[in-house]
Amino acid sequence: MEIEVLADHRPTASPEDLEKAAKIRKILHAKQRMSIEDTSSKKSTIAGRRGGKTFGEAADLIIHGLENPLANNLFVTLAKSHARTLLWDNPKTGLKVLNKMFDLGLHMNNTKAIAALPNGSLISLHGATKADELEKIRGRANDRVKVDECASFSPARLENLVDKCISRTQPDYNGRMTLCGTPGPVPAGPWWDATSIHIYGENPFSNEKPKCISYADGWLAEPGEYEWSCHRYTFEDNVAIPNLREFAFQEKLRKRWDDDDPIWLDEWMGLWVLDFASLTYRYKPEY
Repeated sequence: MEIEVLADHRPTASPEDLEKAAKIRKILHAKQRMSIEDTSSKKSTIAGRRGGKTFGEAADLIIHGLENPLANNLFVTLAKSHARTLLWDNPKTGLKVLNKMFDLGLHMNNTKAIAALPNGSLISLHGATKADELEKIRGRANDRVKVDECASFSPARLENLVDKCISRTQPDYNGRMTLCGTPGPVPAGPWWDATSIHIYGENPFSNEKPKCISYADGWLAEPGEYEWSCHRYTFEDNVAIPNLREFAFQEKLRKRWDDDDPIWLDEWMGLWVLDFASLTYRYKPEY
């Protein structure tokens, strides 16, 4: 007996929703748009502070929700409270402020941290600290999943989230997962695998083939050769904040950071720094 497999029949987006999605795209910087246009099932965005990472990911969730009615989109951080700080009430990147800016008509359930578009698309915020939080994610198929502040996760917990909770449901809706954040202290696990090409200096693990490739170089790879398509941007790409570049370099001058200072490279330039000796405080007699 043959069983007919029904395709995913979703309604088409309205002209009004498509117009709103186009307006949001226009205010993004070039690398944010490039990340959204990347059709890879596993993506990463490594960025320095003030690069516009979280705003770009929020915009992607909204744009996809507008263009695809009844979509399920998910935003995850280690603690749900932090997800709310980044994507709910934030005056710069929060869904509430974007709702007003673009007249999205979002219905915001503050208790459950779920935002619903009028076309039925959902954006849900989740944490991943407790076992029951992971179980809620495990059984749910999503169109888009954003895991932010990945450096806050232990490699084992992030691996559990990525491989056992998210990856297995991606085929249901041709889903796309994005890992986001700044470089972390531990060069291991999915976050390292997804971004390790963006490293300052020599990679001590250079004998191992990277599992990621820069999106710009993706055309050079064979299908399936790399697991992750990696994007990187910094404050210099973010044109939305006036005088941001001037502020960053003044901060660098005030702190007397050299070009290879670990804090400058990690926090501002979005580069992994694995010179562990440079991350320790050297002995100074005056102290």
